[in-house]
Amino acid sequence: MEALLVLQGVSVPSGSAVLTMLDPGRYGVIDIRAWQLLHRLKLVDGAPSGTGLSAANWEAFLTAIRVLAVRLEATPRDIERALFYVHRDYQKDTLYRRPGR
Repeated sequence: MEALLVLQGVSVPSGSAVLTMLDPGRYGVIDIRAWQLLHRLKLVDGAPSGTGLSAANWEAFLTAIRVLAVRLEATPRDIERALFYVHRDYQKDTLYRRPGR
């Protein structure tokens, strides 16, 4: 991730997507939905909105989805994708909040 983040235009979410494409057995894509759900489950700390995620957030995310993957005999990508769909199905509010609203 650190090597990707030095590239112009690469953020933590896009860097995680690159790593996931290269090795979905080890990585998953960090996104607002997956992060918010893990945060709600108290499996990660900080950034409750799921925006402005840092490399440290990504490491916490990766640890959480890898632990779940081992427990559920799945890949980290499978876990991340399931989190995305569960959050999408149960979300009631706007996903992104505009400043001042």
